[in-house]
Amino acid sequence: MPLLAVESLETRYGPLRAVDGVSLRIEAGETLALVGESGCGKSTLGKTILRLVPHSGGTVRFDGVDVTRLRGRTLKPFRRRMQMVFQDPSASLNPRQTVGTILSAPLRVHGVHGRIERRRQVEAMADRVGLPVGGLVRYPHEFSGGQRQRIGIARALILRPELVVCDEPVSALDVSIQAQILNLLVDLKSDYNLSYLFISHDLGVVRYIADRIAVMYLGRIVENAPHHSLWSRPLHPYTQGLIRAVPGQGSPGRPNRVAPIAGDMPNPLDPPDGCRFHPRCALAADICRVSDPPLRTVLPGHDVACHFASA
Repeated sequence: MPLLAVESLETRYGPLRAVDGVSLRIEAGETLALVGESGCGKSTLGKTILRLVPHSGGTVRFDGVDVTRLRGRTLKPFRRRMQMVFQDPSASLNPRQTVGTILSAPLRVHGVHGRIERRRQVEAMADRVGLPVGGLVRYPHEFSGGQRQRIGIARALILRPELVVCDEPVSALDVSIQAQILNLLVDLKSDYNLSYLFISHDLGVVRYIADRIAVMYLGRIVENAPHHSLWSRPLHPYTQGLIRAVPGQGSPGRPNRVAPIAGDMPNPLDPPDGCRFHPRCALAADICRVSDPPLRTVLPGHDVACHFASA
């Protein structure tokens, strides 16, 4: 049984289907990367899974329990087991609270009694993510961007969750700091036996951390495959374009261009008929304009939604 099983999940904001029938699974100890352009619904999917925004249909099963049906006290134990690292630590950390207060708040909410015990756990977690223990009396704005993200990671892990949704956790950081945070996340995954849903628009970043990669376009998953299979043999034209856009993926002596995918993503309020990618696809045929391809298994463990994908 997978740790997380999402089936036909939908999230709507009025007429906008931000998440449109998404199904995916994450095994215990696995990192599933979710990639796609800005505005395709990645962050909304992560927040819907964690019940931070309401779903409009489908199910989210965590450890076999449908958490979309839970409310109040019955949901609270699952809140502890699923946490989130947000994209912008400057916006997600309370500027009026010290780091110590920020990290101890989840412990108080979830019933860790005793100021001394909470302090011990906070200091241990701060040390583990590379924060100075003496800095717990300081405020978020007194830290660098990379240190603030470490605070966000420490807050997510202080309850020892099993699943962590990382929503673009390095996109706001310098490249050198990105590598440090990615290394930290990899180490923490091993130390605490974590599972990650790692959301990113950058395939170059997820290549380092992912076991499996799901590619999202206009609210839907268009390809889902093990890391090695997707990189060695991407089957969807959109995935192929994303990979060509990663620096260093061009042929020797002929570096790839920055924008290999033609055009812009269509208006999500008015998605195209048929395959949603067909207005930008060089392979598009008449069937693509009228028939929406289902996500189907083409290679072992490798699913793709394209009329022309084959083994």
